[in-house]
Amino acid sequence: MARHKTSRFEETHGVHCGEFAAAECVSPEAIRMRLKNFGTVFQRRAKPTKYEIKYGRTLYEIAEERNLHPITIVHHEVTHSDAYFTNPTGRGGSPSSHGNWRDAVQSGRYWRKQVAWMHPAHPEYENWRSGKMFSDTHLGGSVLTSAEVEKMMREFGWEKY
Repeated sequence: MARHKTSRFEETHGVHCGEFAAAECVSPEAIRMRLKNFGTVFQRRAKPTKYEIKYGRTLYEIAEERNLHPITIVHHEVTHSDAYFTNPTGRGGSPSSHGNWRDAVQSGRYWRKQVAWMHPAHPEYENWRSGKMFSDTHLGGSVLTSAEVEKMMREFGWEKY
């Protein structure tokens, strides 16, 4: 490999701007704008999405984890204030009711896969993923315990389901 002149960017961050941009699938100008706007190349957006604040995961990661369409996750968040909502009756749409949505996301037909707002090399990445950055918000899971769900099912006569 041909030796190139070490730039100020490479001295500061330990990697050439073009190589880092190629790894992130963006242009070198986008990496320089991150540095200008946020003061670090490891922060992808100004602030996290509401799903990243509340659950520590992107909408797409939650959808992958639950094997549900991202629009279904949005619907659960809007109607039940919980992206991890599970219908206690067991009734409802099946996970495959939207077809093979992962292929559509990958091809970019109608839903864009969103990357996390912080790069894993960011110094605060582990604090964000563990929930220490936004400690005053609810992180993941249902707000109902299994005992509460069973009690609710008994009260409404849903045991037979």
